[in-house]
Amino acid sequence: MIDYTQWDIEDFIDNKSFLHYVLKDSSHDVETWEFIIESHPEIRSKAEKAAQILELLSRAQLPDPGDLQKELNHFKSRMILTGKKNLTWTDLAVRTIKKSLPYAASILLLVTIGLGIQMFFGNLNNNQLCKTIVGKGQKSIVILPDNTKVWLNSESELTYPANFGKNKREVSLIGEAYFSVTHDHEHPFLVNTAEIKIKVYGTEFNVKCYKDEQIVETTLIKGSLGISRKERSEESEIMLKPNEQFVYYRKNSIVSKVIANKEDEKTDLKRKADESVLVKTKPHLIQNLNPYPITAWKEQRLVFTNESFSELATKLERWYDVKVIIESQKIRQYRYKGTFENETIEQALSALKLATPFNFIIEKRTVYITE
Repeated sequence: MIDYTQWDIEDFIDNKSFLHYVLKDSSHDVETWEFIIESHPEIRSKAEKAAQILELLSRAQLPDPGDLQKELNHFKSRMILTGKKNLTWTDLAVRTIKKSLPYAASILLLVTIGLGIQMFFGNLNNNQLCKTIVGKGQKSIVILPDNTKVWLNSESELTYPANFGKNKREVSLIGEAYFSVTHDHEHPFLVNTAEIKIKVYGTEFNVKCYKDEQIVETTLIKGSLGISRKERSEESEIMLKPNEQFVYYRKNSIVSKVIANKEDEKTDLKRKADESVLVKTKPHLIQNLNPYPITAWKEQRLVFTNESFSELATKLERWYDVKVIIESQKIRQYRYKGTFENETIEQALSALKLATPFNFIIEKRTVYITE
């Protein structure tokens, strides 16, 4: 008789019957596992984490979950070879969906299941941190110990303590992330960036805070949240409602002039790239915002609305893991509106070229834009 109480998360993942239960494509397996979990409540937590991973992988159209076990074994072997017994961060990495077209944005799905993975590498103490780092051209999904889901965009980093959720729920972010926070009124969820702190109880929102950009943006999709500036802790929180965005300008930011226009009851920021100046702009709130262009990256879509080529180039660099060099000030000021989804970098540039005249050359991972 199988002792399911001794199973670890990877045992559930590697079990075909459990996979059929998760995907609900076998009534027999569904009934069997519902009975097993009901009879052994102590395995519910591990079973639920394993089910979440398999659901995410199935939606990403990954290979058989047996490949996940191979990746895990490979990762464990590397840790043994390097002599690392206690890690300060633990990620379960699954290489997925490598597109065959050159320079396509390959997707790396990182499923971080926090404390559930510690069993492989020894116990983490309360002073250690779990960290997920996502490179250019990649995306990541993180499942925190409280079942909060975090989608990480390219060139982003999420950090949280090993004892996350025991006394408080707090993370730090560099880059961009979309949060779907599990509701817990007694334990607010805190997101720290370099300049602001975001406090939520159960909600969905997007935060963009790249180190090399002058603006920090927080966009609320569902629920409510409060934002406070770290430099002015005495200030009261700024509360956001759905479809509102809080915009914060970093100190002594050199940014483009900002014009707020009201069109069809939706506010859209329009930046004029040719008028970059040193500004001291107060943080402000944008209401009635269409969140789709901001959050579409989570669905593997690169959306741009009235953006200069200079601004778009930064997004292309992160999306395709390339370096874009624009050798013409005139071309930098071209403006674009559109969506890229499955295009390669060459196809994307060719599409832009149909709208405005320019030439491009791709040498390895560097793109040169000329008149």
